[in-house]
Amino acid sequence: ALARHADWMAGASDPQWAAYHKHRAVAALRQGDTAAATAAVDLADAAVRRAGLSQTLLAADLAGYRGQLARGRGDLAEALRWSTRAADLARAAASASALDRGVTLANHAVTLLLAGEAEAAVAAVDEAEALWAAGGLKNPAGAGSARSVRANALWLAGDPAAALAAFEAIDAARPAGDPIPARAARQLSSARLLAWLGRPDPARADAGAT
Repeated sequence: ALARHADWMAGASDPQWAAYHKHRAVAALRQGDTAAATAAVDLADAAVRRAGLSQTLLAADLAGYRGQLARGRGDLAEALRWSTRAADLARAAASASALDRGVTLANHAVTLLLAGEAEAAVAAVDEAEALWAAGGLKNPAGAGSARSVRANALWLAGDPAAALAAFEAIDAARPAGDPIPARAARQLSSARLLAWLGRPDPARADAGAT
């Protein structure tokens, strides 16, 4: 299927092929087509290696997609291996976009949280925030989701008061484009935390706000 849509790429360079197959992998992941996503990542990886781009943010993105595919199969150990690889490459890609490097680390935090490594998930989001701040990005799109991961990780790590403060801080300064589903999920998590802390009335108010 990829070849049928790639006629116009004849004569393209390896970096162009890598970018092309990366975008097809993203599209396949969004559609839930794991076979097509895997094939596209394999082709992109091959082009990356031929082009000598194995230590770039592009390579980090591809490692992250492999991690997502492993998560979808329920293989958390494999997902964590690829996610860690992606995070390491993002850290090393000093000349790449601060936004994208931070997003990679925030995605790594999700895998860490799913793997039960709560403190490491908090640290990964903190690292993403530091990258965004260093790049002059105070409140980028997607930061709300990353901060929610951090808040949930704080709760899992045994610090519910810090988790509640983290949830409240997100709502006090919502990032631009904060999607309604993410906001609703955050409010539900906050409500559950309030109930767990023995504060049911605010919890009901938060739950009603969703």
